Amino acid sequence: MNHELAFRTVYGRDATPDETARFNRLAKELGIRDNDAIWSVVFLLGHHVELAGRLPKQIGEFAAQSLAQYEAMLRRRNDVAESELRAVKARG
Repeated sequence: MNHELAFRTVYGRDATPDETARFNRLAKELGIRDNDAIWSVVFLLGHHVELAGRLPKQIGEFAAQSLAQYEAMLRRRNDVAESELRAVKARG
C-alpha cells in the first residue's frame, strides 16, 4: 500500500511531517507492515477523529449564526410593533 496516496485519498491532503512521524512510530510499535490492511482502518479512524475535533468550532459558528439571525428577526418584529403602536397612538 502506498501510504502517501492512501492518506491523501482519505484526508484530501498530504500528511504533515508530524503525522508521518506518528504513523511511522505506530507501525514500529505495533509491528504493522506496509501492506497490512489495518492501515485502511487507521487512516479512516484518524480522519474521523480529525473531523470530530472540528465539531465544537463548527457548532459554535452555527450557534452564533443562528443567534444573529434570531436577533435580527427580533429587531424587525420590534420595529413593526413600535410602528403599530405609534399608529394606534396617532389614531387615539
